[in-house]
Amino acid sequence: MSDNEKEKLIPFYRYQKRDTQGYTLFLDVHSQRVYKVIHKEGNGVAYWIAFALVLGIIRAIQDIHLPMSNPVNLIIVIVLGILSVLSGVFIYKNYYKDLKEIYPTKDMIEDYIYEAKGLLKKEVIVTIIVSIAVIIFLILFLVSYRLMWLLFSYPLLSGVVVAICGLPKARFELYKERR
Repeated sequence: MSDNEKEKLIPFYRYQKRDTQGYTLFLDVHSQRVYKVIHKEGNGVAYWIAFALVLGIIRAIQDIHLPMSNPVNLIIVIVLGILSVLSGVFIYKNYYKDLKEIYPTKDMIEDYIYEAKGLLKKEVIVTIIVSIAVIIFLILFLVSYRLMWLLFSYPLLSGVVVAICGLPKARFELYKERR
């Protein structure tokens, strides 16, 4: 499936519960085909190593200031922000690249869509909360020029972009049609 065809797919249902394999269902509204992507399992060891590294980096840079009066610093901040947004798009596309077509009945699709309406509200709320956290960290950076706040905001910004990619306008329209 080409990237152009993937862009027409709507992520309309996500299943994710603790200790079970998660998946996301995508609907091609034109052909009514449904695709499934199994969520990749995270590596616990890599997570804890990354967590320890992040803590070490934060501790090392907690007193470093990055004044915006220097144009080079401003350019660095903007470039890193753009890279953060682009990495969010890349993560989204890479995470959902292994699409497999499945063949649910029309009633099953309608049931998934009905159940997913409640999930959509939760996803929007989480996206808003994380977006507010990004804004708070950026404000803290602009007030104190502490590099630590900026480095907190970039991964969260990537996460917001990933979440927004999963909330296309067509998804809202799909749920609205089913009222």
